[in-house]
Amino acid sequence: MTNTIPMSSSINELDNNNDEINLDEIIDNQVLYDHKFSKYLINNDLLKDLNKNPNLDELYYYHVNEFCKQLFTNSYIINFLEIFNIIIIIFLSIGFILPSKIILYHIMLSMIILIMYDIMDDNNFLINKFSNFKNNITLVPLSLRLSRILLFNLMLISILSLSFPKYSIFNLINNLFINLKKYN
Repeated sequence: MTNTIPMSSSINELDNNNDEINLDEIIDNQVLYDHKFSKYLINNDLLKDLNKNPNLDELYYYHVNEFCKQLFTNSYIINFLEIFNIIIIIFLSIGFILPSKIILYHIMLSMIILIMYDIMDDNNFLINKFSNFKNNITLVPLSLRLSRILLFNLMLISILSLSFPKYSIFNLINNLFINLKKYN
């Protein structure tokens, strides 16, 4: 049986039997990372080739699993807020493609969310305020800065689509399908 000696131990704390201490074994058995994500990377051989970065789908698989675990341990109110947050994310992601009647709601919601980013300084809005966890996991793991940039750009596309309805993405896609029907 191997005795585990933490690397933070001083030499004075070790036994006087220096013959039994094998430093190579201590180094090999030492756990360098105590973080769940790092353990996941190591256990799934995602870091076996240190010159190659892990694929995004492997990292996102871990993230979705952690999100689902956390979702099932939260209360019903937090789960409702999470589902509502997912619906908002989907609407904000595809809202610039929708017809001009709905694009106005996309622009208003985008402005509200951008203001909420500044007020809350958080991607999760009210979820972190009511949850038992310190940092809730969002389904879309983006930094606050990148979320702001993406949302602002999507809102800008929606404003341009509302300003120039003839060149809106919805009309362009609609005209594409109409022209493709000619070849049917």
